Amino acid sequence: MGVQKKTRKFAQVKRAIKKHDDRAKKDNNAPKQDKAKGDEVVRAIPQAPSNMFFAANTALGPPYHVLVDTNFVSHSIRAKTDMLKSMMDLLYAKCIPTFTDCTIAELEKLGDKFRLALRVAKDPRWARVRCDHPGTYADDCLVDRITKHRIYIVATNDKDLVRRIRKIPGVPIMKVARAKYVIERLPDHFDAGVIGLTTALRIQETLNRNQSIHLIARDFPNTTSLNYASPWAGAHYRPVPGSTPQAVREETQAKETYRYLKQLASSDVSSGVAVVEGIEHLENPPAEYLDEQSVRESYGHLDGFRRLGRDECPAGVRWGVRYDTVAINSPVY
Repeated sequence: MGVQKKTRKFAQVKRAIKKHDDRAKKDNNAPKQDKAKGDEVVRAIPQAPSNMFFAANTALGPPYHVLVDTNFVSHSIRAKTDMLKSMMDLLYAKCIPTFTDCTIAELEKLGDKFRLALRVAKDPRWARVRCDHPGTYADDCLVDRITKHRIYIVATNDKDLVRRIRKIPGVPIMKVARAKYVIERLPDHFDAGVIGLTTALRIQETLNRNQSIHLIARDFPNTTSLNYASPWAGAHYRPVPGSTPQAVREETQAKETYRYLKQLASSDVSSGVAVVEGIEHLENPPAEYLDEQSVRESYGHLDGFRRLGRDECPAGVRWGVRYDTVAINSPVY
């Protein structure tokens, strides 16, 4: 009797074809299918507002409209600061705190813990902005509003919201820090000249790392235009009276510049700055020069300031003053 042969059974596996096999090649004769238009990625570049000049927003100006966030109210209460007074002390101008419906609704949802903040937010002195969008998320509401209307300063201490606002050019950010209000990226402008540049430099030395000064000019030193002053021209300090919030703010900055230049003239004779006698004669003075209060606030900080009598003025001069001013040799300075 023969012996039965036992064959070994192997596991069946899936057979793989080689990558060069004809069956793995793409059929070039197959009809091509057009991509659906809906799947195409469209690159959208947002249009910059016409009031934006480089990084400065020329639409911002007193009275300042300040959009207030929920946590900014809480930080103000914790720091025991008066909201309106602190804003005006910071900006040297009239301020209008503004609350949206979403901000009020968010404070109402937070319950009794924020009832004092809600009472402050509902103060009848503040402006109220109506919201017509669904939902009550304040952060999205504020970002959407300042993107469409760049006429606001946003007051918030929310780090995430600050990060979003910093991506929108031309929108300053107000915060509560060390029991006082501070502001980021508020554009400022100064009249052309070496004195205006000195004012900008003095302010820049007091700013923190998140703030900066933008110097904007129509004509630069490499131009030959008659609108640009000669690089060899001199300069002297001369106040300009005014009663508008912007004029009052510039007077405050100019007084600091005058003190700095006067100190520089006395401490360093090689600086190109010298104290000299300044005399002004006006035949047809504007209304601001005839206002004694306005003149006193503009000229009162100057050494040797006094009004000139009629016998001290030339014929036809209706207004005259005398004071100690600073003259600058621009190339040396």
